[in-house]
Amino acid sequence: MNEKPRMRLGEALLQRGLLNQKQLDIALQEQKHVDHPLGRILVDLGFVESFNLAEQVAADVGLPLVRAADLKPDPLIVSALDAEFVREVRAFPIEVKDGMLHVAMCEPSNPELLGILRQRFVMGIEAYVLPEEDLIALIRKFLSSDTRKASSLLDTKKGEKRSLEDQPIEELTKAIILEGIHQGATDVHLQPESSVTRVRYRLDGVLKQGDILPPDVTSAVVSRIKILSDLDIAERRRPQDGRMHLDVDGRRVHLRVSVMPVAQGESVVLRVLDRAGSSQKLEDLGISERTNKLLTQISNQPHGLFLVTGPTGSGKTTTLYGMLREVDALRRNVATVEDPVEYDLPFIRQSQVDTSVGFDFNSGLRALLRQDPDVILVGEIRDEETAEMAVKASMTGHLVFSTLHTNSALGAIPRLADLGVAPYLLGDTIIGVLGQRLVRKICRDCIEEVPPTEDELIWLGTKVENLWHGKGCERCGGTGYIARVAITELLLPTDELSESIRQGADGTALLNAAVAGGFREMGIDGREKVMTGQTTVEEVLRVSRHLRIVDGGQHAA
Repeated sequence: MNEKPRMRLGEALLQRGLLNQKQLDIALQEQKHVDHPLGRILVDLGFVESFNLAEQVAADVGLPLVRAADLKPDPLIVSALDAEFVREVRAFPIEVKDGMLHVAMCEPSNPELLGILRQRFVMGIEAYVLPEEDLIALIRKFLSSDTRKASSLLDTKKGEKRSLEDQPIEELTKAIILEGIHQGATDVHLQPESSVTRVRYRLDGVLKQGDILPPDVTSAVVSRIKILSDLDIAERRRPQDGRMHLDVDGRRVHLRVSVMPVAQGESVVLRVLDRAGSSQKLEDLGISERTNKLLTQISNQPHGLFLVTGPTGSGKTTTLYGMLREVDALRRNVATVEDPVEYDLPFIRQSQVDTSVGFDFNSGLRALLRQDPDVILVGEIRDEETAEMAVKASMTGHLVFSTLHTNSALGAIPRLADLGVAPYLLGDTIIGVLGQRLVRKICRDCIEEVPPTEDELIWLGTKVENLWHGKGCERCGGTGYIARVAITELLLPTDELSESIRQGADGTALLNAAVAGGFREMGIDGREKVMTGQTTVEEVLRVSRHLRIVDGGQHAA
């Protein structure tokens, strides 16, 4: 593709508001170093969703846009395909009709890929436009050799007992992990009990039951995971941490492994870190438009300390990645110290801590400050030294992002004080704190209106005729929920609040000063998302039951 069509694509995406000029400049800069079409680069960098790109391509070339769910490939055509060929041509042949091969393509105007298709299938081609994510789904459904379920590998004839030697341990271990990855799990758990081991997957923040492993198979599966993670298979008395990776549907997925001895054996948890998946934009996280604009402004500040707070699994790092995407990385030197590196970010130097060699957050931050950075992301502030270094870096002309494990945005102030940071320093350096949780979104395929209960009306603090919930369908697995959305509270220190922080005021005084400056507690955002049909009261209470829920309208900005 020559330069002119690339610019037309970029300009069209700019006009639709799917891309900004800074992102287009970065993509064009990247294109000078890789021989890829602009569209693929935009998707790889995470600047544009593959569906939105496919919509634009379809409009440009005048071809229909198709989705994987609507396609039924001819089995005879599928039998002539292999996953490697489909990935190479970025196309999936569907059927032969009236002497023409109907093909769903990601790049239907690429003459080189069309030529490869014609060499394999000597006939005319009728092309459609297919989003990249749908191509992966078709490969996974029809061509992947890794789709065999763990349950099928454990099946035996009734009354027949298979020996350990007969168990396909390597296949079984891989199937257990791949089943979680294909379902979109963030964690895979192997939880031993007295007579069995349960496999469970964390989907949208909630554990879902998987297969059940017999005891003799369990020890072999755990040993296999240890081998893949470079852990000591003979050590069963001490906790061990490691890392492993798998190639899934043409991409490499990394996993962080934790093995811990328990009374019934060894508990294993694998955290899925899909680095090939692009980090999300701020607007895709469900953060309100008002908060989103403020976070974008913070991303462009010259210096200061910005924190995201919440428990493990509340999306803190994802939010910070979204903010880093708003930083002009072409003109500012951006670097990170993380544990682990969850996504690859363009034009950003990312370091992963390794405590086994003494490389922790504190030493990593010290080293980064000698690398002439403008913007720094420290994965987490855990100790006094890291807290002190982060504060000092923000006072010496650096913009510092980090996370804290606290229950609220205001909780960051006493937490940093507990870590030994002087209150007068906090008042001068903190430019914002975002507290957040993730709640499950109501499935749009089975959403329905329901009358609110009396308790729900009390919690909402206002009268409403109807609320919404998901009744359960095939798409959401009968749960009524699919995917997650953030509920947040953003603390932006005013002069009065900063003065209260410098004076070491207690929590009540800090809250009063924050509310007077326009601070809205997380419960307000949760209530708004319930009333707009994004989630349910039950979900908001599940993740934030400890939070103070204020009366409707009170404390509104």
